[in-house]
Amino acid sequence: MLQSLNSTMESMRTISLGDKSLLDNLNSLNPSDSCERSFAVNFIWRGGGEYPFTQWRDRAVFFDTRANFILYPIGGDTSPAELSELFAEFSAHSLDAKFVYDVPPDYPKKFPGVSEFFRVEESPDDFDYIYDAQKLLDLRGGILRKKRNHIKHFDSLNPNWTQEPITSANLPEARDFMESLAMPNEIQPLSRAFSFFGELPIDGIILRGENRKIAAAAIMGALNPQMYSVHFEKSDKNSEGAAQKIVSLESSHIIGKGASLMNREQDLGLENLRKAKHSLDPLRLYKRLKLVPLFK
Repeated sequence: MLQSLNSTMESMRTISLGDKSLLDNLNSLNPSDSCERSFAVNFIWRGGGEYPFTQWRDRAVFFDTRANFILYPIGGDTSPAELSELFAEFSAHSLDAKFVYDVPPDYPKKFPGVSEFFRVEESPDDFDYIYDAQKLLDLRGGILRKKRNHIKHFDSLNPNWTQEPITSANLPEARDFMESLAMPNEIQPLSRAFSFFGELPIDGIILRGENRKIAAAAIMGALNPQMYSVHFEKSDKNSEGAAQKIVSLESSHIIGKGASLMNREQDLGLENLRKAKHSLDPLRLYKRLKLVPLFK
């Protein structure tokens, strides 16, 4: 049964741990390679009050109150006409939604009439970088030769290096290390990830160099049975080769979990980050779309 306009908007709330089953079930109806869809990502990045969500027509809808966009509904496909109705409901409640974000790349093919309702946009800043985990582990080929050399250099400088999973015992140390290197926009999400580490479907690894000092660390989570997303990754810039070594360990970890693909998320238009992601020779890009309403 469709929810009424009032009950839909009045039920907007912050995501909680109790919503995991709901989002998992909705995601199973329409599996995606997008790093934006999983429960863990939404809890970590949208667990603050700026990103309320509601259940609407058997789907979950998140709203970014800072950038004023609607996250493409989680659940079954949503037609352009339905999305237009959703905009009308938001507008009726003085919620100025400007566009729909994270629209699947094949949406225009599924719904050729989308141009009657929306302008379809895409930006390389928003694309997810997807990699073959085995290829990143083997590092074969000329494109990845420099990565192999960096790892060999790390191994030579740290002959006693070790790796370990993030556990309750080493979590405070891992947290201090990663938070000290976090970008401003990562501070709250990273804090949320560590605060609820044992309750979220995420895991992590620590790379230690000589003298047991942390050289790098990463937090990951499954997006679907074939793909893991690297939510956070930090390395000590003074530890040569650590940045490349942690990627190799992530690849091994993902393969050990029975998956084969790694999503390293977006570059956000940052040139150095874009170069770094391309230097790992992505298998493909997840080219998410944006829908801007023609009429509001």
